[in-house]
Amino acid sequence: MTTDRLLAISTFASNWIDEPLQLREVESRKPRAFVSDFVILVVTVNRLLGFDRKRNTWVQTDIPLHDRIIRAEIDRSVAVVVTPERAWGFGVGSAFFGSIRFRRGENIVSVETSAQNANILTDRRLLVFKSVTSTWQEIDRSLY
Repeated sequence: MTTDRLLAISTFASNWIDEPLQLREVESRKPRAFVSDFVILVVTVNRLLGFDRKRNTWVQTDIPLHDRIIRAEIDRSVAVVVTPERAWGFGVGSAFFGSIRFRRGENIVSVETSAQNANILTDRRLLVFKSVTSTWQEIDRSLY
């Protein structure tokens, strides 16, 4: 990471892939980077960026204006970011960040990542992000 761009390289390519930072990101506090074996997650003031070392590409999604990051976790091939309103997941081979909204009044109990999945336990549901498909599965807690 430089003052105005992100740089990444994978073992599958021999060149650097760069992603320019936006002016607001450069002027605000420094972006936070999380690195694992197969994915990189960068959290800035207004977007999430994921680098998939397998696909050798950056993927991004905007963070809504008033959302604030309360948790970011990464494991071998999956990353998850949580705000009070929603969660995003990103995994190896992903072409996008998969997102899911929390229900009104839903409270987060725990956030965990494993090699292929991210799990968010709330007082109402278990939410499972599958890195292979970039999708969220919902399990109502009253069912178990």
